[in-house]
Order: sequence, then structure tokens, then C-alpha cells
Amino acid sequence: MDDVQTLCSLAHELGHAHYDDPPGHYGAHELRADRFAAKLLINPDDYRIIEHTYGPHPARLAHELGVTVKVLKTWQTLHQKAFAS
Repeated sequence: MDDVQTLCSLAHELGHAHYDDPPGHYGAHELRADRFAAKLLINPDDYRIIEHTYGPHPARLAHELGVTVKVLKTWQTLHQKAFAS
């Protein structure tokens, strides 16, 4: 894993620890941990500036924010109403 994948994986696992999830891969727990990671790693103000600068290209946005595309898309799903123009 590269540094970005490691960071995102650790943030995801912190989500499991935060919610005291049991061992195993349960859909609801995985989604909750993904959301935790996205909220932890992406600042709304940074997102707004980077999207304004580079446009709506997920791979570029993720690169500039230092996260995986999966984390970026999870964050976008959580915030789609707030950023709809």
C-alpha cells in the first residue's frame, strides 16, 4: 500500500474502533467506518477550494486532497446536497 492507501485504511479502522464494531465485515459497519474516514480526512473548505480550482474530476480531487477515490466519493455522497449548485 502507498501512503494514501495506508492513511485511508487507518482512518477506516479508527472508525471501527470508535464505534466498537465487532470483528467481521458487516455491510452497515463497513459503510459507517467509510463515512467516519471520509469525515475525518476531508475538510469541507479544502474540498470547496480544490473543486473550484481543478473541477469535478474524482481522481484529481482525491489526489489533491490526499485520499483515495473511494474516500472522496463517500465524502461527496455525504455532502452532495450542501455542494449542489
